[in-house]
Amino acid sequence: MAWLLAWPAVVALALPFFVALVLALWLASLRLAGLAAVAGYAVSHVLIAGIGWPPTGGIARLWLCALAAAPLGAALDRTGPRASWPGILLLLLAAGAAVWVQWPALRYLSLPSLAIGVVVGASYCALIAALFERMHDAPERCGPALVSFAAATGGAALYSASGLMGELGTALAAASTAVFAVAVAGGSGFAPGRAFAFGAGLPVALLGVLAWRLASMRWYVLGMLAVIPFAALLPLPRRWPPALRAALLLLLSGALAGASIAVVRRFEGGLPF
Repeated sequence: MAWLLAWPAVVALALPFFVALVLALWLASLRLAGLAAVAGYAVSHVLIAGIGWPPTGGIARLWLCALAAAPLGAALDRTGPRASWPGILLLLLAAGAAVWVQWPALRYLSLPSLAIGVVVGASYCALIAALFERMHDAPERCGPALVSFAAATGGAALYSASGLMGELGTALAAASTAVFAVAVAGGSGFAPGRAFAFGAGLPVALLGVLAWRLASMRWYVLGMLAVIPFAALLPLPRRWPPALRAALLLLLSGALAGASIAVVRRFEGGLPF
């Protein structure tokens, strides 16, 4: 078993997908399937990067943010559908998390550089939280957005000389794919909710910020990555089956993800191994 877990394809792809798939099927009846994506990612994170306690580094703090975001999203799913304060709360928490995960590196910078890191990171994560809040109750939109967003972030991190962050992004994409598949199979009555949208969307956004701060990813790549969730908000006829809408949005967001990775590969160079 140990030799099997030494393969990156198993730890970053097969394992998070399988864990998330099993948990999503099990938790679907409790309307908590959104927690499965973070659970699948969390298992892979431990095997890829370890726990890192106390959380003095950005990667360890990323893991803790993911573990906290999913249960919080699930709790906020219990609020009324017309309540606006959960979205505002999640936006503020995402901005704060962006500063917290960067702080081990930010505190050694000059004041102007520190301010840039705080503003860029907080704005990016708040924007991503706001976008996924708009589609948290629409799995045919949230699923394609999360899968493509995570895959693009992992690919961009990989070509930015961070194999570790590339594997973490791949694990998030694989786990999100499993929950997305269960949501599509479950039909219109199944919605993973904020536990999926915020629980998986926040760590992907934080991973992008860390790749910009700690690896060599250029600042403009964050803007390219932020366009991917926008694509999932494209208006489509409601009379179309949810599976068809999901497939079209997955193709569109996937194309944008591939374009983002291609740009990073073009300007950053080859793989870090």
